[in-house]
Amino acid sequence: MWQRTWRKVDVRWLLAAFGLLLIAGTWTMTMVQLSSTRQAQIADARRDARGLARLFDEHASRTIVAADQAVIFLRHRYSSLGMGLDIGRELREGLGPSDLYNLFSIVDGNADVVLSSKPFKPMNLADRAHISVHRDGALGDALYISQPVLGRVSQRWSLQLTRRIGGPEGAFKGVVVTSLDPSYFTRLYEQIDVGQRGSIALVGADGVVRARRVGGDDSRGQDIGSSAVFATMRRGAQGVFDDAGPIDGRQRIYAYEKLRAYPLYVLVGIDLEERLAGHAAGRVQALALAAAVTLLIGLVCAGFIVMTGRLIDSREQAIAASLAKSRFLSNMSHELRTPLNGILGYSELLAEELGEGTRGGFARAVHECGMRLFGLIESVLELSALESGKTVVELHAEPLAEVARQALAGHAGAAAARQLSLECELAPQLGALLVCDRAKLLRVLDILLRNAVAASAPGRVCLRMAPGADGLLVQVADHGQGVPAELRRQIFQKFSPLDDSPSRAKDGAALGLAIAARLVELMGGRIWVEAAAGAPGAIFSFTLPLRRADLAPPAPLAAVAPLEEPA
Repeated sequence: MWQRTWRKVDVRWLLAAFGLLLIAGTWTMTMVQLSSTRQAQIADARRDARGLARLFDEHASRTIVAADQAVIFLRHRYSSLGMGLDIGRELREGLGPSDLYNLFSIVDGNADVVLSSKPFKPMNLADRAHISVHRDGALGDALYISQPVLGRVSQRWSLQLTRRIGGPEGAFKGVVVTSLDPSYFTRLYEQIDVGQRGSIALVGADGVVRARRVGGDDSRGQDIGSSAVFATMRRGAQGVFDDAGPIDGRQRIYAYEKLRAYPLYVLVGIDLEERLAGHAAGRVQALALAAAVTLLIGLVCAGFIVMTGRLIDSREQAIAASLAKSRFLSNMSHELRTPLNGILGYSELLAEELGEGTRGGFARAVHECGMRLFGLIESVLELSALESGKTVVELHAEPLAEVARQALAGHAGAAAARQLSLECELAPQLGALLVCDRAKLLRVLDILLRNAVAASAPGRVCLRMAPGADGLLVQVADHGQGVPAELRRQIFQKFSPLDDSPSRAKDGAALGLAIAARLVELMGGRIWVEAAAGAPGAIFSFTLPLRRADLAPPAPLAAVAPLEEPA
């Protein structure tokens, strides 16, 4: 009797343990997958916030530089013309129309408004901080960016950008004032999806918010100087962190960038609850699916326990029952594993692919992120691989003329369509073979030649290779409008357009030149751009260590031709 009872209890505990193990495995995989998906969405949100912060930084910097140039221009004209200055005409002729500015004013040495771009009543601004800071000489000739103030002339909220007007021997002769609309800094991003509770803000180094947008609402003037968010921002020039909003207390993923030349920070916050809303909806469905699998396992295990008990009850067929049980368990285990593997596989697949809404939240969240980054992803992945430090340079002796021919041939069709001639100049001092990483060198040349062809009007694009002071000097000269001097230092940075003028191509994510710069740096060289001497266009140059496999002259230029597109 005890033996029979023990055998029944033993088998039942074994089956129960087996069922519990399967259930534990199901829930473990479900929870691990949910956690992994949540972390992936948070990582996506951090990348999105970082990218938007960089874009906002670039936009804010350009905006302030443009306003400062206007201030300097008016100061110069006022110094020349005095009260004969017509601000409205100067702005129309010199700057053109813009919704960036609310007002331009000239304030004299007594802090009286003497000239303005809009009609005004006589008034004194001696009590304004953006006047007193110049009158007291605290800033010298530096640009001052005020906190948001309600303009007495414009009657609109604005940021005052001011510069001192100096007289003989440094005397204070007044101030040039331009009033910027704070919402201009955030209005550009109305079409960028940071969510209804996501925030974009421009914050001064004094902790006062210059401009802030949450969803469709604009605000300004809040002091966050004592908050943990601002304390984190003060620790570095850029960063990403999680914290509660200092104004509304919403938990957000924040990314910030400090403007290089100004005491300002850009701050982008992605609301964590809003970003994970799809995950929450998918989590409910994943848990429901896991519960259904648990029920199925419980029913199967219960059936096993019942059938095993009946088999044990038959003493006369103990051996046969034992063999039948073994065969039955073996067959049923096999049949159980097959649908169970399918259930677990589909569970994992659904956990990855379900999105918010009626079809689940996971796929939609991934889809939404994918749609925003679709145009950037290939370049971003390549750039990320370069920045990870895991990219290896593989050096081999390569035919120099063949490398040049291959680089040019890929752009022959585009050049012919734009009525451009592709030319190649190889210095005879170069050897026939060059020790280099062919794939990376061709990638750099492809980026530069593609930009040159896109930028050039009918004319020519020339690829030159010659020995230089630092090794091999490679140049790509185009026949376009050239690169403005103020952009030459930053076009090799990520998300820095080559040119904002309508006369030059500016499609893409502005990552090509950043990739080229990092590839050149990886290969031990440097890259720069300069204006073409005595002709329109720009010359992109880079150097590489000159490792020649031999000193034989390269193939003649005729070997590089023809580059025309086949008929």
